Amino acid sequence: MACTSGFGNFTYRKPNRRQPQGGALLPAHVKPVPRVTVIADTSGSMEKSDLTLALGVIANVVKALPDPRGVRVLAGDTTIQTAKNVFRPEQVSLVGGGGTEMAGLIVAAAEERPAPKAVLVVTDGYTGWPQEPVGPHVMACLTRADTAQGVPEWIHTVILNPEE
Repeated sequence: MACTSGFGNFTYRKPNRRQPQGGALLPAHVKPVPRVTVIADTSGSMEKSDLTLALGVIANVVKALPDPRGVRVLAGDTTIQTAKNVFRPEQVSLVGGGGTEMAGLIVAAAEERPAPKAVLVVTDGYTGWPQEPVGPHVMACLTRADTAQGVPEWIHTVILNPEE
């Protein structure tokens, strides 16, 4: 389930469809598809432009990863408001509007089974962060550049709107 057809790795689980005469088995080509979870901050401090950037990140992840299970999206503020696998960004409902605490959402995403390989957190940065690494790679996609100094060093940081 974590692979799709294409070049990347070889596997003998599914034989190559072009087998030579003589009994030798050739491996098939498969391309591993990592499981990615996107967390969208829907707290009251997130403006409409911030939520638009979050939907843009979700659209880019959906387009980049041809995962047959879809991309896991968690939306919330202090708690998870919606959690579902999506195939199009239109399927995401960004509900919330309360306080902000992404640390709990990051830990919840890391504890899901099967565990994601990466967790992308789209937020304005006005939030608390887990103090210790949680397992999967975590990337903070910040919509505001002035909040980057508050992100722990073990979290990779990307500024989505650098001109602000």
